[in-house]
Amino acid sequence: LALDFRDLNRSEPIANKINLGLEVALLDYLAIRGGLKELRPSVGASLDLWLVRLDAALYPEEIADNTRLGADYRAALQIMMGF
Repeated sequence: LALDFRDLNRSEPIANKINLGLEVALLDYLAIRGGLKELRPSVGASLDLWLVRLDAALYPEEIADNTRLGADYRAALQIMMGF
């Protein structure tokens, strides 16, 4: 479980400064994440296989600075290989 506040000295809505998240390991190789980024839902997952780890996330990005007009959702996929 994680909670953080950022950019406290900037003049923007307090909701834009709050992030909250929770990660749960279901198996030795699978973890899921959920949370709130700027009070909007975000999700993610990790799959850790023998030589390859996959991380995926869906998270919001504010459309305009210093507003709460809406969010544009972004998807991210990371593939890592270890030897």
